[in-house]
Amino acid sequence: MRFGPRQAWIVVAGIWCLLAARFYRAFVSEDAWGMSDDVYISACAARSLIEGYGPVWFPDAPRVEGFSNPLWVGVLALLHWLPGFSDDRLGGLVLAVNLGLFVALAGACARLLAGLSFGRWWILAVFSLGGAALPYFAAEGFEVVLIALLGVLALDAARREQPMHFALWVGLGFWTRMDFLIMAALPGAWLGARLRGDPRVPRALLVGASLAALLFAARWSFFGEWLPNTVYLKTVGWPIVDRVARGLVQNAWAWPSALLLLGMVGLAARRERAVGAGAQQGFALGCVAVFVVGLSYSTYLGGDFMPRRAGWDRFTAPYLPLLLVGLSASLGALRTTPTRRAAAVGLTLLVLLAPAVATDADRKVLDRRLVNFEIGAEPQKWSRGWRSFGRAYGDVSLPGARMAVCSAGSVVYFSHRGGVDLLGKLDPVVARLPVTGRPDEARCWRDWPGHNKEAIEISFELYRPDFSAVPPPRAFRDQYRPVRYGGHEFWARRGSEYVVWDLL
Repeated sequence: MRFGPRQAWIVVAGIWCLLAARFYRAFVSEDAWGMSDDVYISACAARSLIEGYGPVWFPDAPRVEGFSNPLWVGVLALLHWLPGFSDDRLGGLVLAVNLGLFVALAGACARLLAGLSFGRWWILAVFSLGGAALPYFAAEGFEVVLIALLGVLALDAARREQPMHFALWVGLGFWTRMDFLIMAALPGAWLGARLRGDPRVPRALLVGASLAALLFAARWSFFGEWLPNTVYLKTVGWPIVDRVARGLVQNAWAWPSALLLLGMVGLAARRERAVGAGAQQGFALGCVAVFVVGLSYSTYLGGDFMPRRAGWDRFTAPYLPLLLVGLSASLGALRTTPTRRAAAVGLTLLVLLAPAVATDADRKVLDRRLVNFEIGAEPQKWSRGWRSFGRAYGDVSLPGARMAVCSAGSVVYFSHRGGVDLLGKLDPVVARLPVTGRPDEARCWRDWPGHNKEAIEISFELYRPDFSAVPPPRAFRDQYRPVRYGGHEFWARRGSEYVVWDLL
């Protein structure tokens, strides 16, 4: 049977789905089909939304947008509406959604390549192995596959010169995460240049601008802010020079690989233009350039709070399909012998995989024991512990209780109680503090973006939490006493009416 586009996208979808499913096994425990703690913050907002409180952290929480993915919150809200839904099934349902999105993404990549003079579909299947970071973060429950799919669809609409479709995909991408505009910038500029004077362009701009304006209006009307609180957390009070330096450290192994791939495709484009066949190479170069822009954005933000996984971090992972499409289009169009083409594909794959084996953290993701889950990586173990901790907190508290936490997702979600976010993702006061280094009384502080603004005394002074997952600051220590329940240790505020003292 001849291997063609139909078989290629099925193979690509199968590889990504298989990797995601195997990575996901680390999040399954006896008590839940779980996911990353950070995604549970979005899940808390989704649950509050369908309960009629709006997209807030918990029912009586201040109106703070502690998420940056409104469309994904909407998807999570729909999952909460499913018959038979329970908290401990959410992670499995999110995985199912992401697996479906992987199938659509693979089909979109094949469609994007189908309009080109590209007949060597096996190359895309080979390169899909280099995109393992995307299934990894999908297994954690993030919106990365949705962003990647909308990005590929937007690029395809630009290539087909369909401005209205492009505007719709970009609008949905903007609702998924505002930095989607970075992914769409180069294709949008190319489309605008191609269709200069076309009457369809103003109409498309109006549609795209309306979708963006709708998001801003909704955000302002409910939260009273134009931007998510996470934007202030990661940018305010952190000089750009220091932020970029931190991002360069995290992406130290990713940058050489990305620049080398960009250079390789650039040389191929130059070579093909010399023989009058550079159109497809120009398209390929544009795809890889968009990926490099995505890596630049990650670096600008200081990198992700999560380390790189399989070579790339969570901000860069959604750009991987564009990189793989670009590499496939470039090598597929080269005028060379089959042997040389195969050698070029092999060399390119090695460059693509280099960041995945450059550090211990990345190698652990691809380690045979981890893939088979004879062992578990620390973040997954933490996630399981936080779910159990949240249930214990729910048992010993009454509705209205608040606990000071470092991990703001699982504990609040599984307890159905309130929280005080010591790291500031859900606290506008802490989010706007300057980054000054490790505080004297550090409990949660880490040298990671979004985790480097702890001010525990301010948090306790403002909110007087009923419980604390960490030792209270010295100024408040005498107001709390250590307690133990269900194998978990925490602190309870003396005299709080929200503590079920009989169980402690």
